[in-house]
Amino acid sequence: VPDALPLPAFPEHWEDPARLLRGPSYWAELLEGGDEGGGAVVETPDGFLVGGWTRPATIEGHDTDMWLVKLDPDGNIRSQDSYDGSSNEEIRRLLPARDGGYVALARSAGSSGVSPLLVKFDAAAETIEWQTRYVASGLDWGNDLRATSDGGYVIAGASDTCACGRRVATITKLDSVGGVQWAKSYRSLFFNLPSTDAISIAEAQNGDYVVAGTVNPGDLGTLALLVFRVDATGKLIWSSELRATGFNTPGQIEATTDGGFAIVGSRSSGFGSSTSILWFL
Repeated sequence: VPDALPLPAFPEHWEDPARLLRGPSYWAELLEGGDEGGGAVVETPDGFLVGGWTRPATIEGHDTDMWLVKLDPDGNIRSQDSYDGSSNEEIRRLLPARDGGYVALARSAGSSGVSPLLVKFDAAAETIEWQTRYVASGLDWGNDLRATSDGGYVIAGASDTCACGRRVATITKLDSVGGVQWAKSYRSLFFNLPSTDAISIAEAQNGDYVVAGTVNPGDLGTLALLVFRVDATGKLIWSSELRATGFNTPGQIEATTDGGFAIVGSRSSGFGSSTSILWFL
């Protein structure tokens, strides 16, 4: 059984988390140096690769840039690179590619709107080999990226096609080089024109996709859990909405070996609430 992370007694003054959370089989490392944040991490043959965003502390008003940090097995920084784009860009998901490189799902936000950006890095995680931006409405979000059994990728997200604040859950299936094979939107079956959002996606053993998201039925202080299943071509098989008081937001969905799925998420009581409850379904 692997060692469990300790629950440190946080002192009244700040202390280095690397000292609070470090043992024979676990460690924590604080990456700092400017204005930055992490979005994803993957294990590499010689350590770890962290993807996120950075903004030069010395340049006021500078856009955020994609950020890759290589760590050794003990969490020490080996190298880091930032990638200056034409807008605010940040890495949200990071996956190892079949050729030894890495694929990142980034969010690009500028004067022309918001859109998902898929970026392929080489095996050294230094050079961008290709990148593709996916623009449907100009207000498009990519929340999750998964590799698929056919060698491609699938993105779960949402689009605001009317630019009116009402998102529609979207699934985009891509080939191995980021070409769109199909893209479909999924509205709620139970409410009139609610906002829906696809947060996480997983491929089932038979090639279907199970998706966890949210639906906002328009009731103040309510956000329902949305779960639906589509086949390999994106055709909806079934959809279910689980309503409860407060905001119910999924974090991740995973397909299980018995043909089912598991979801982890959180619930808060509503606007202004400082308390959240972790749930597992």
